[in-house]
Amino acid sequence: MKKWIIFLLPVITCAQFSTVQNAFGIDIGTKGSGLFFNRSWLHENEKIAFMTEWRFYDIKGNNETYVYNYYSNQYETVGKRSLLLSPIYIGGKWFPFAGKIDNNFSPFATMLGGPVFVMDGDEGNSFNDRWGNPETFWTYGIFVGLGIDFKMMTQSTISVNLGFDYLPMNRDVNGDSQFGGFLIHIAFNRPKK
Repeated sequence: MKKWIIFLLPVITCAQFSTVQNAFGIDIGTKGSGLFFNRSWLHENEKIAFMTEWRFYDIKGNNETYVYNYYSNQYETVGKRSLLLSPIYIGGKWFPFAGKIDNNFSPFATMLGGPVFVMDGDEGNSFNDRWGNPETFWTYGIFVGLGIDFKMMTQSTISVNLGFDYLPMNRDVNGDSQFGGFLIHIAFNRPKK
C-alpha cells in the first residue's frame, strides 16, 4: 500500500485539476446494497479524473427472504446476515471520448481499490445480540466498471456505473470467503463551492 501512495502522490500534486466534485449515491449489488460518498478531481484535459470514495455495504444472507408471521401479523426477515463492509477506495476515471461527443453525456471507465473495514455481528434477533460485540478486521477490495456521466445545466452530474466488486475476505465469514459481485453504482455529483 505504501508503494501506491508513494507513486500516486507526485502524480496528484503535479496534475492540474480544473473541477472538484462531491457526490453521494447508492449501490445495488448481487451480495447487498449500500451508500457511498466520493470526491473527484477532473483534470484540465477532461480525459481523466482522480477519485476517493467511502462506501457502506449491508451484506445480505444467501437465503435471506421475507416471510409473513401469522401469529404476529407482521413480515419478518429470515436468513439475515449481520455483516457490514466499508471500503475506502482511491482510483480514477478515464473518459475515452472526451471532446468527441457533443451531447450532455460522457462514457467512462473506472477503477478503484483500497482497504475494506469489515464488521461481522452475531446472527441474533435483537440489535444488542447482533452488534453488541462484533468481530472486526481489515481486508482489501477492487472495483472495475463502465458508466456514463449525464451532465445537467446546473453543472451537476448524475453518474450511472455498472461494474464488478472484488471483495475477498482474509478468513471464512459465515461460510463465505468472497462478497464481491456485479454492482450498479448511481451517483449524484455537485461541484465543490
